[in-house]
Amino acid sequence: MSLQRIDINDRFSFSIRGQSENCSRLIAMKQHIMIGISPFNSRFSERYITELIYWGAKKFNSIDILLPDIESAMLLVLASGASKAKAERKTKKELNRIRRILYNIQSFNNLEKLFRILDFSQYKQNENYKTLKSKAINLYKKNQDFSSLCTKMSIQAVGHRAKSVGLSTEEIAGFETTDISIEYIFDEIPFYVNTPSLLNIESSVLAYHREWPVGELLLSGKTPLYVDKQQGHGIVSICAQTDNKKTRL
Repeated sequence: MSLQRIDINDRFSFSIRGQSENCSRLIAMKQHIMIGISPFNSRFSERYITELIYWGAKKFNSIDILLPDIESAMLLVLASGASKAKAERKTKKELNRIRRILYNIQSFNNLEKLFRILDFSQYKQNENYKTLKSKAINLYKKNQDFSSLCTKMSIQAVGHRAKSVGLSTEEIAGFETTDISIEYIFDEIPFYVNTPSLLNIESSVLAYHREWPVGELLLSGKTPLYVDKQQGHGIVSICAQTDNKKTRL
């Protein structure tokens, strides 16, 4: 599919739901949206990525795209049982696929506004990032609830990759999934709890198609690591156009 062949009358429509009252407040402000894209997840087709970015650029004052770097994304492949060489090869291929889509969108020049492509590696030396990641690691070591939720989240993330090679959920859980891939969660957590401090902006909404397992705990404010009041989370859903009516998928 090329961008030129997307029929304007056949485009997806999206809805976004705040994960908390404060998240809904930040969504209503429409200051900044960060669209998270997960590698090895079939949802993120060329069309889905394209339509979501067009929607976000139209609805919010500014928009950025968040990707994992190759070192972090490789962990998902390693945790599904691949060798390091195979993991690196598969990860490069997948991230290149996503970046080609994003570069194509950027070059098409009919977006409401420009967007940046950000990845974890750009922030690993940022002091705020390092502090937030350190808090996540410490909380994982000391808080059983957070640790269990991270394990669940890790299995979900690895599962999208493992399914493509025919592994079951039970087989995925049987690997040392947490030991291998938990670092991926630690790398992403700073953006989940406080993107504004990393990008030096007033507020931000992280948009994804489902809630993070750790979300409720980190939104509660009852742990040393918590979601900042200027950080929102929006659950994005597709609405298809059918006979001039919107149907949620």
